[in-house]
Amino acid sequence: MNDINSELKKLVDNYSCSVNKLEDSNPYKDLFKKQEKVMKSYVTIQSPLVEFHVETGLSPGEIKLSQLNAVLPGAQKVLYSACNRMYGNAKDNGRIPSDIRKRNELIINSVKAGSFVVTLKKDAYDQLSLNNNELAWNEILSEILELLSSKSDTKIKYLAEKYGYRTYNASKAWINMLNKNDVSFKYNDFKENKKIELSKKDINHIAQNFDKVRLQHEVSEEEIVGQIVAISKDNVLILKTNRGDARIKVLDDSLDGSTIEFKGKDYNFKAKKEVFKDIRNNSEKVNYYMKSFEGF
Repeated sequence: MNDINSELKKLVDNYSCSVNKLEDSNPYKDLFKKQEKVMKSYVTIQSPLVEFHVETGLSPGEIKLSQLNAVLPGAQKVLYSACNRMYGNAKDNGRIPSDIRKRNELIINSVKAGSFVVTLKKDAYDQLSLNNNELAWNEILSEILELLSSKSDTKIKYLAEKYGYRTYNASKAWINMLNKNDVSFKYNDFKENKKIELSKKDINHIAQNFDKVRLQHEVSEEEIVGQIVAISKDNVLILKTNRGDARIKVLDDSLDGSTIEFKGKDYNFKAKKEVFKDIRNNSEKVNYYMKSFEGF
């Protein structure tokens, strides 16, 4: 079965490559892109695996329930929050949509003696849940851990700006829980070949950095009118407006296959305006985003 899936994936990859080479003016390109998605739905793609090697202070293979509870639920909540930001509704309060939770729920794939080693994967790794520019769940989790392991309050601010205030709060709560339960771990992302170690000293340092950061977070709605001049690889519309250039992140995959006029047409968007303000120095970071491009 794995050999068949491998051959099917090669076939789909070759088809995708051919479609991407077509000129945007080709009247059949949208049809071919839709067919590409249908083909991908028949390819079984194995979920990436990540591993947490938890230092428990107990005999090999043993772990306190409080220690296990400090590691896994916290990691899951951080992942839910980040995925909701990257391709969900991006709201920082309220319930995360069930489809986002279902698509990004982790399961324990195996447990080994070490101190305590647990391998995680996603229950249903759906390639159609991602567009070509989105990060996979393991890439998101790995980047967040890299930002935390830097032990830099600047990187902690960047974590909030990229993955949202909900993810910032979930990460802070996770680090505080690890610190409280005196837990450390080594993390391994097998697919990305990334290894990250957070010692007890590291986790304590990160907790102190979270305490130093003083972020104010505000979200409002703003009307943005202008001409689209470009689209970045991470689904950001770049517009020329009367007030200068504006960048709006589109959260879903509605840009794929959309017909966009780059000259002469003024688009009118009601976007969410998100402001992160560091009250220590009054510096601000402003982001704009909207859930979908549908209807334009």
